[in-house]
Amino acid sequence: EEHPAPADSIVVAPTATDQAPSAEETEPFETDESAATPPPHPVYRTIARISIPAPIPMPSWTDSEVIRLLAISSPPTSPLSPWSSPPPQIPFSPLPPILSPPSPVLSPAPPPSPIRSLG
Repeated sequence: EEHPAPADSIVVAPTATDQAPSAEETEPFETDESAATPPPHPVYRTIARISIPAPIPMPSWTDSEVIRLLAISSPPTSPLSPWSSPPPQIPFSPLPPILSPPSPVLSPAPPPSPIRSLG
């Protein structure tokens, strides 16, 4: 019978040699038997706790309140808005004509190497 350790005590995990049964303690399986996977040792279990805050209640607005708030939050458009006149044109000098890329320079082929007979 296992008892969980108190929170302020130190738990030392047993080594694999302490947990492995000896050859005398084990029995060979028959060919038609299957072994169930034992649950992990309590020392190796990991428990994750995630706390999710409760959602903040949102106020319910009536249609008239929504219309009133939208009217307040959107100021009238200014006559000096950037969309009221075309953007200023900055004069540039004409660009030079586009030249074709230079053709690659072909270097002369290297002289053929003399072939020596290997015999």
